[in-house]
Amino acid sequence: MQGCTLHIHGPVQAWSAIADAGVEAAVLAIIQTKCSDKITAMSAEGVPLDDPRIRKEVLTFAFCYALLSHAGCLA
Repeated sequence: MQGCTLHIHGPVQAWSAIADAGVEAAVLAIIQTKCSDKITAMSAEGVPLDDPRIRKEVLTFAFCYALLSHAGCLA
């Protein structure tokens, strides 16, 4: 997900491919798991919940969820 943001057209192509494949919910579940795993690992290391690194994971998932919800992709 993050690697595709290196180029301006990357996110559009990535989400277009996800939508074309019809796997939005599956992709969102993976993103949620990965973000949650990162938060859990950082918390275990003593990183506070208001740390920018944890906030980034929360915002990443929120953005992806909003993107797919807005597009009507989630039931």
